Amino acid sequence: MVQRSDADRQRRRDLADASSGVWTPTTGTYAVDTTSGRIGEVRRLFEGSAYLIPPGGGAEWTVAPSALRSPTDAETWQAKVWTRPVEKAQR
Repeated sequence: MVQRSDADRQRRRDLADASSGVWTPTTGTYAVDTTSGRIGEVRRLFEGSAYLIPPGGGAEWTVAPSALRSPTDAETWQAKVWTRPVEKAQR
């Protein structure tokens, strides 16, 4: 019998959810707060609440995980642009 680690079980659940279209927020990912339309990085999930911060920093806010949705590719791209420093042009 194969012994599976907790990480392996979670990975398998994530793959099953992804193939079925179910999305759940995880720490370190971007999510869209459907109550306000804001995108944020999920910092922690605790006691039925998700704690997010805006891309690039700012005040943390709390929302129910059920009020979050997966960001579109365009929203994820925009959030990454907001968090990257601008490089100076070489002369």
